[in-house]
Amino acid sequence: MIPRNPHPTGSDRPGQVSPATIPTAGRRSSTAAYRISRWLLLIPLAATVDIFNYLDHGGSARYGLVLVAVLPVLAYRLRLTTPLVRRLTRGDLILALLWVFGLAGSTYGTVVAHTATTTRPLFLPMGLAFLYLLVLDSPTDEETARILRALLWITALYVLLAAVVNIGLMPSLLKFRQYRNAQFAFVTGGLAAAFVLRRWWLLAVLAALEVVNFVGYPSATSVLGLLAMIGTLYMTGARASKARAYGLALVASLMVLVSVLNLSGTLSALSDYFSAVHKANATAGRLALWTAGLGQFRSSPIVGRGFAGPTVTTAFRVSGSSFQLPFHNDYVLFLAEGGLVGIGLFLLWIALSENALLRRHAGFRDTGMPASAGLIRVFLVMFNTLIVAAAFNPTFNGFSRSATLFALYSVVMLVGRPERPRSEAVYPELSRPRRRGEPIGKHV
Repeated sequence: MIPRNPHPTGSDRPGQVSPATIPTAGRRSSTAAYRISRWLLLIPLAATVDIFNYLDHGGSARYGLVLVAVLPVLAYRLRLTTPLVRRLTRGDLILALLWVFGLAGSTYGTVVAHTATTTRPLFLPMGLAFLYLLVLDSPTDEETARILRALLWITALYVLLAAVVNIGLMPSLLKFRQYRNAQFAFVTGGLAAAFVLRRWWLLAVLAALEVVNFVGYPSATSVLGLLAMIGTLYMTGARASKARAYGLALVASLMVLVSVLNLSGTLSALSDYFSAVHKANATAGRLALWTAGLGQFRSSPIVGRGFAGPTVTTAFRVSGSSFQLPFHNDYVLFLAEGGLVGIGLFLLWIALSENALLRRHAGFRDTGMPASAGLIRVFLVMFNTLIVAAAFNPTFNGFSRSATLFALYSVVMLVGRPERPRSEAVYPELSRPRRRGEPIGKHV
């Protein structure tokens, strides 16, 4: 068993990881959690190299990607002789309710109502978030550091491919919009992972490539995504307290409130921004789509269309011409398709997950386990970027983004809780403390 180093970074900065000082395991079998995490990481890798955006706009065969993670977990469970699973967190319980609601509705819309565009790309991969419940051990510190390094290289590859596309080296790929707003969490994830792992040279390269990306496609969403990344890194710093998180949440809420109350000023600022960066201003089109979505919500405010309706809507321009596009706002999508029940469950899951992960991050950071804290920190950056991007883009309803989000959620939750038994299975034998990575019984 690997001894736990109380100061594995070799410094007094517990919020960052120095890969050179992570203890090595020598020759020992890997944990089941680590092996399954590697399979789960294939999903964001597939989303990264999906140059032609097949995972978002392809046929039903794309949903087979979910099996990449499901089959290894099933194979693992078949070797066990115990029915034990981990406990659901409060966030998991809310997500399970949303999953059942959305999966039933989207399945009805696809099979019975023959709806062409449903929320199936969102709710089918949502089941990946619960895979970690079936795995009874957790990765060791060294294995967690490997997972974090793998995530760094996956997201760094995304930034590189985005630069290749956005500067026009492959002009034919620009129409797929794979490396644009909706996937911006990969960019912030790469920058955050390089920062957390103290790979300063790689951080400089990724930052330079992102400048290239911004020049090629100067979206306002990317600016907000970078602000979300900076804010998340700030509230998860080495000396961060709960007050930072509450303060940032309050500031963000006030900014949203002011933007809504002073809508004319917000639209004017957006117009000035687009003019300054010489980019077409699509705000009017987005407002038309949001208005159409809110109109659908008002017609059925409690449960919307039960997630059985189409995810595109018809809006009208000032000239009178019509166009049909996604809502370009996932919160409007949840209002229109799920009503107050759908949006309520969605927002509650976000809040509970954010709170739980912040607490786990602080616990791992304060107990000298930087690899676990670092992995959670990077995921929080990607998670918060998605939350911001979802207000202006069809983000969560893209299969590649949803599959990536929920696969990484399972990876992060596999790490477990700080200073608690490494498995949360409900069983009397687990009341004794166990070392990190220690298997449960002889079956794992």
